[in-house]
Amino acid sequence: MGDPFTVKFCEQGEGGVAVDERGNVYVAAGNIFVYEPSGRQIGLIEVPERPTSLVFGGKDRQTLFITARSSLYAVRTRYPGQ
Repeated sequence: MGDPFTVKFCEQGEGGVAVDERGNVYVAAGNIFVYEPSGRQIGLIEVPERPTSLVFGGKDRQTLFITARSSLYAVRTRYPGQ
């Protein structure tokens, strides 16, 4: 049996993960893949550089900040981050 605290959610990801108030999960893996809580992919945010980390911010927490090797990107999202 595996670790009881580890749940396999998706097959990709490199480290950068963020979650919005609806439980949708944003995963940095070359681009940003968006999954609903069940694990079904519901979106893709394309970025010019390989993303390294993700965080929600801004006054209303509806801006997803994406860091990459030499840039910082900001994308407005439908739902605020947790």
